[in-house]
Amino acid sequence: MATVAEREYEFDLVFALPEEAGDEDDLLDALYEAGCDDAAVGVGASGLVGLGFRRAGPEEGSVISATINQVRAALPKGATLRKVQRGDVIVAQSGD
Repeated sequence: MATVAEREYEFDLVFALPEEAGDEDDLLDALYEAGCDDAAVGVGASGLVGLGFRRAGPEEGSVISATINQVRAALPKGATLRKVQRGDVIVAQSGD
């Protein structure tokens, strides 16, 4: 049986946080504990958190999907995915 070679994929995720999202340090701790310690995290814009990843896997879609689920598990209830961006191509976007 042939194995699928893993490739590295770079992508960014942007989530909108609920108003009661809490402290930035708690958010960073939760992301770390959920296994997102490889993310470059930005929390500069009010109510948003951006995460940049470089992760390996056999297929880009499954790598991104698994990462989204991992991040969602760490974020406060009510957080919503606003944007998924890979390279120069935006593959999904919602809201303003």
